[in-house]
Amino acid sequence: RLTGTDLEGSGLNASDLGKQVVYSNRSVTLSESSIGNINDTCIYVSEQYPVALDDVTMDGCAAYAVYGRGDIAAANSVIKNVERGLYSTYGDVVFDASTLQDAAYYGLYVADSSKTLTLSGSTVEGVGYNCVYSRGSIVTSDSTVSNCTGWGLYATYAVTADNLVLSDTTGNGIGAYYEDVNATNLELSNIGGSGLYLYKGDVNIDGLVASILGSRAVYGRGSAVLKNLDVSDTNSD
Repeated sequence: RLTGTDLEGSGLNASDLGKQVVYSNRSVTLSESSIGNINDTCIYVSEQYPVALDDVTMDGCAAYAVYGRGDIAAANSVIKNVERGLYSTYGDVVFDASTLQDAAYYGLYVADSSKTLTLSGSTVEGVGYNCVYSRGSIVTSDSTVSNCTGWGLYATYAVTADNLVLSDTTGNGIGAYYEDVNATNLELSNIGGSGLYLYKGDVNIDGLVASILGSRAVYGRGSAVLKNLDVSDTNSD
């Protein structure tokens, strides 16, 4: 437990603990480390300071892998067998060249409507609720999202997606409430609801391959620009 000082560490190995590995009210920077079988949140930052992970493996966090009030960034890391993945109250979340597997509840979560969740070159799979969820916006590139009980990606504001493979959701694939979805080169399959579902914004797609959808390929109430579509096996009127 640290108060009043920043933490920067490398080569940490921690396992089989009943409380948090790191509890701090300042910034946390951790690299080349392994954390496993923790009966609590693995990393908890109580104030609005950043968390940065590089080449960190977390296998088994009984609550959050990382809970923070500021920005959270994970690169070249693996997070698996957790209740919740990365959660930020007031900051951005960046998940780069990393993997999140088997989260019982949310995978990646941004709670602030002015912030952005960025997913790049990464995999999120096996999540018991929404895989990637932001009350702000989402930007994703070169990533795979699969096996989500709920939405694949959902943002209260805008979604920008490039080279995204999304499959096996019980709910809709990609959604946005207030703003637009702009996407290129999407692959959607085995989606329980609509492939894309927009409440108020517009949709712009260039390149969509979609199959085995529980409802429409694209549902929205705004304008739509759709190019290069290959859609099959939808359950919609």
